[in-house]
Amino acid sequence: TRYWRDWSSDVCSSDLEVGSMGSNTKVIVGIRHPVRLFESFYNYRVQDWNNPKSWFYHRGGKVPPPDQLLGFFGGNWGDGVNANFFRFDQYLKLMMKDNTNSNSAVTSSSWKGFENPPPEAWHLPNKIFLYHIDQLRDDDDDDGDDQTSSAASVVFRSELQSFLNLTMPIQPFTNLGERKMNTFNKTKTYMQTIDICDAKHNKARKVLIEIGKDSYDYIANHFLLSEDVHVANKDHFLELISEFQYDPCKQKQ
Repeated sequence: TRYWRDWSSDVCSSDLEVGSMGSNTKVIVGIRHPVRLFESFYNYRVQDWNNPKSWFYHRGGKVPPPDQLLGFFGGNWGDGVNANFFRFDQYLKLMMKDNTNSNSAVTSSSWKGFENPPPEAWHLPNKIFLYHIDQLRDDDDDDGDDQTSSAASVVFRSELQSFLNLTMPIQPFTNLGERKMNTFNKTKTYMQTIDICDAKHNKARKVLIEIGKDSYDYIANHFLLSEDVHVANKDHFLELISEFQYDPCKQKQ
């Protein structure tokens, strides 16, 4: 998105250029609640659609509503705005880190609804550092508990530093805020901008929450069991991804 390759980017799972990585390359993967990720990516593409300098602007046509972007047969818009692209469990399975030793988990029925499913598992030998994007916000102390946030931030940055074998400490990730998270802030910059919590998007949220449940189950009960997969402050991380199973709009209320 706008913050491409930045820590707070919303980058599709399919953006991993596996073939260009050496076996010693350490991979850092950030994830986010599928509902919020969909809203963020959708609104970012709306911004592109209204920007005369963007190639999306010159494509013409209309911005499709979210309900038309929930599966392959509903179409794919804006280079990746489709619920299927936020199935973290399916893309993580391709790394073959869950000791299943079988391609069956990442082919055929697992990719039903995908126009171009990956032909085979990646079998990555690489070490993986997995984080929830909200772990970057612990430095902002926006939960009102300075000590808890500060402690979580120190642990996250320390473990990431260790994972990367860095000699210099990683500085705090401050001032990320809602803008860099591409979160709807009650202001519609463009007519097509969506608030995913609107009742008219109930169907989209329901689909995305089901995707979140599958992702949580796979990550918590399979992916994290691999010695190649690292997370910082595991209990905190699990608490964050457990929210994938629930509607963030109802939690907000």
